[in-house]
Amino acid sequence: MIEKIVFFDFDGTLFHHQTEQIPASAIKVLEVLANDPHTYTVLATGRTHYNLTPFANRFDYFDGYVFLNGLHTEFHGVVLDEQIIDQSVAGPVIDTLEELGLFYGAFAASGEFISQLTPEIAADFQSVSFNVPPVGNIRQINDIQQLFCFTPSENFAVIADKHPNFRIIPWDIMGCDIIPKGASKAVGINKIFDHLNQPIKSYAFGDGMNDLEMFQRVDVSVAMGNAIDELKAIATITAPSVDADGVYVIAQQFGWIK
Repeated sequence: MIEKIVFFDFDGTLFHHQTEQIPASAIKVLEVLANDPHTYTVLATGRTHYNLTPFANRFDYFDGYVFLNGLHTEFHGVVLDEQIIDQSVAGPVIDTLEELGLFYGAFAASGEFISQLTPEIAADFQSVSFNVPPVGNIRQINDIQQLFCFTPSENFAVIADKHPNFRIIPWDIMGCDIIPKGASKAVGINKIFDHLNQPIKSYAFGDGMNDLEMFQRVDVSVAMGNAIDELKAIATITAPSVDADGVYVIAQQFGWIK
């Protein structure tokens, strides 16, 4: 009988950008949970399947995935939800990004693309262990799920004000994701709960702005020590940071690791 389901954010929670590694202690927790017949584990991330290159063996650990902040959700190999942004909706946002003179791109079901590429942008992708995407005409992509752009933070409000049906999720580096207003990790989590159709105690580990709704949805929320203050404020508990074995410390505290 399944007793609990645990949702893990990736960047800043499992993956440490400075070392470009997942701490061995976090892998140990994932291994223990994956082998526990009473537990489901889910990776809930702003990334999608084709830019999880730092986690090539992720399929060893997870029962389900909430990708792109809830825009693609799957469980035990079954796609539960995949949201596509029509070009008639994406086009006006692209107009604004071009008016602001920004480099931008898209995560699509078929792959990731960027409008232009410079050495600086390539370095930004590499700094978070992303594959550098090919240049493509974003206006010709028919399966867009999420837009993104490189911009200083003062443009966030400009984009949000002009496109109230979208929300802005800032990056650690200079830029942001641009996703449909109703999308969040909590939406994907709800799809999984509906699919399971059984009461299960839920936990979530996270560190960023895109984890807020996830924390509000689960029973027990764990903010990493490196998390933003807004997340720590609503978390059930704060863990040590990702580079101080935070996931492992809390797993021990919960009795998951002996």
